[in-house]
Amino acid sequence: MANDSLSSEREKEILTEFMILMDVKKVYLQAGINLNLIAQIINTNRQYLSQTLNKHFNMNFNLIINKRRINDALILIKLDKCEKYTIESVANAVGFNNRTSFIAAFKAESGMTPSQYRKENCQSVKIDKS
Repeated sequence: MANDSLSSEREKEILTEFMILMDVKKVYLQAGINLNLIAQIINTNRQYLSQTLNKHFNMNFNLIINKRRINDALILIKLDKCEKYTIESVANAVGFNNRTSFIAAFKAESGMTPSQYRKENCQSVKIDKS
């Protein structure tokens, strides 16, 4: 085995630690979280972490993070019942630094902008109340 290859045992450790950071600690909600920082926390290098994530999720680190953030945003908008959160406050709550990145990621994941999603859900809430 070459020095730059990753053992399946270490790969499982990296994946387990990554999932704990995502599911329990929800580090994806931190603005500025990146592959290097997660690799440091897990005590591995960026190449091994990236390799493990690509293999197990079939997507890169940024896509994994954005997917989780947008899923949380979808829930937040639905739970909000269209009352108090601005698009910017939702973006900030789920870890995005700017509105443009949030809208682009939201649209890529859900097929609509946050405003369109909110409007659609507000209409369904009003219909449900009648």
